[in-house]
Amino acid sequence: MKNHVMLFLIPVFGVAMFSGCFGPPKPDGLPPTHPCVITITQSGEPLASASVRMKSEDESLQGWLVAGFTGEDGKARMWTHGKWEGAPLGKFKVTVEKFQNEGPEENPTGVYLIVAKKYTEVDTTDLEMEVVKKGKNEMTFDVGAPVKDRVRN
Repeated sequence: MKNHVMLFLIPVFGVAMFSGCFGPPKPDGLPPTHPCVITITQSGEPLASASVRMKSEDESLQGWLVAGFTGEDGKARMWTHGKWEGAPLGKFKVTVEKFQNEGPEENPTGVYLIVAKKYTEVDTTDLEMEVVKKGKNEMTFDVGAPVKDRVRN
């Protein structure tokens, strides 16, 4: 009988670990998060390796960092503080950054921002998203033509 119980408990424990049941506890004050995917395109093409951040318009949520990185398909799954999938409910401003290095890694000739500067700052971006409990929390934003603004020599 004990062997049968152990054979049952081992897979159940393994599934629970991999499904996140034993993940980090949510800190006090963190509201429930909801899955959120943002797709970033540049001139209509997926923008890979871009940093995407969401800043809440609700002052009570200002301390919670919501961010993600785009994959080859331009999609970024958003995470709150990098540990909890999704974002709290509410309206957010969305910012996007992508940098490009030129030259060899040991001696780059410069680092360039290739997304228009207006999309990199909360005060200037016009990208907005509302996270709702039910429904698809998915948006696609196009950041226009590539730019080449030097940020470091």
